[in-house]
Amino acid sequence: MLHAALYRQLAADDDRAAYWVRHVRLGVGLTEVSALAVVAYALVTPGTATRTAVLLALAGSAVLAAPLLLVLPVAQMVRDRRGRLLFYGWSLAVTGLVAAASRVDGGTSSPLFALLFITLGFMAVAYPPWGVVAMGAVMTGAYLVCVTGSSLDSSASFIAVVMATCTVLCAMASEDHWESYERQQLLLHTSEVLAATDR
Repeated sequence: MLHAALYRQLAADDDRAAYWVRHVRLGVGLTEVSALAVVAYALVTPGTATRTAVLLALAGSAVLAAPLLLVLPVAQMVRDRRGRLLFYGWSLAVTGLVAAASRVDGGTSSPLFALLFITLGFMAVAYPPWGVVAMGAVMTGAYLVCVTGSSLDSSASFIAVVMATCTVLCAMASEDHWESYERQQLLLHTSEVLAATDR
């Protein structure tokens, strides 16, 4: 039951596979823009040389790695378990990079953790509802453990609550998305059966 909730098949036809190919391209674009924004932030904001170098290294790794997703056979991967693992792995990698960058940049005083909300929005249409909840919980935990560390205060707690609430909203959006797709597939299948019967 848990496996079914977390690992729905992403695509069973060419149209749906093409949708996921476009989704991956959009995600790569968002990753590139976000990483370049971090590069600009690191260069224009004051900080130690070590902090700047680490931020540039983390952002640079994202800039270089994200385009590699474009060479993957996404249209084939989304038809089996590889597609699900691709998206979960991608989100975990982004979460790790953002948490590390935020920690280096000052923890709760850093604005970089806000990038996690972009990832949550991206997940709302990429994952089934319980997948959104699971990854949102990981992100909230990463914020509490890695970003805030021992400096958890009322402000950080408030951000964690907002992140958890955003996760619930994204899960609701995911449920609507998947239900709409499944209804569409059911109507299509019914139409095909009726057409075959009429013959």
